[in-house]
Amino acid sequence: MYLIVIFGTRYIMRNREPFSLFIPLNMWNFLMAGFSIITTLNILPELFFKIINHGYINSFCYRYESYKGESGYWVWIFTVSKLFEFIDTIFIVLRKRPLIFLHCYYLLRSLKIRLPAKVPIIVTSMQIIQFVAGFYGFTHMFYVLYWQKIKCEIDTTVLNISMFMDLSFLLLFINYFVQTYILRGGKEKFQFLSKFLSKFIAKEEIKIE
Repeated sequence: MYLIVIFGTRYIMRNREPFSLFIPLNMWNFLMAGFSIITTLNILPELFFKIINHGYINSFCYRYESYKGESGYWVWIFTVSKLFEFIDTIFIVLRKRPLIFLHCYYLLRSLKIRLPAKVPIIVTSMQIIQFVAGFYGFTHMFYVLYWQKIKCEIDTTVLNISMFMDLSFLLLFINYFVQTYILRGGKEKFQFLSKFLSKFIAKEEIKIE
């Protein structure tokens, strides 16, 4: 359904002028950003409580009260909200912007704020660190389930899909980083990183000789 809506809208827009959508787009972005902050603030206390009182492994191995009461409500809300995030792509299609897989620093760009050259690199690096941490967490879950044979309240199908998605994003972001900031040097404003790496490699070669 998602692909039909996206590519159907893209087909309809092929001979039309792009919509500006400046106000609704940024209202939507601020709404989602605010929602994410509020959700995080409501879920984190339960997570910290579980880690402190039950340990790291038990924090993800057993549900305890995570899906009950107020924390359960916010977990449910957070899960449902993932569906609404697809609206971001609809905005991109209606504005006839390139439909690429990675949309870093999307909010600031929609506000027409010009970013320093190093900001995209920092943002991409933070995303890579996030997915590395996620991959470590999923790998640890696999170790606990299949190596230590500890019984956990974890749906293995969901775990497999989640790990596959996390690894996919990790590889995509690493490829994006390497292709954009190292091999090609990216746009002119990113050349400083390519030059820095070239000088560093040259110095290392001299040391080896």
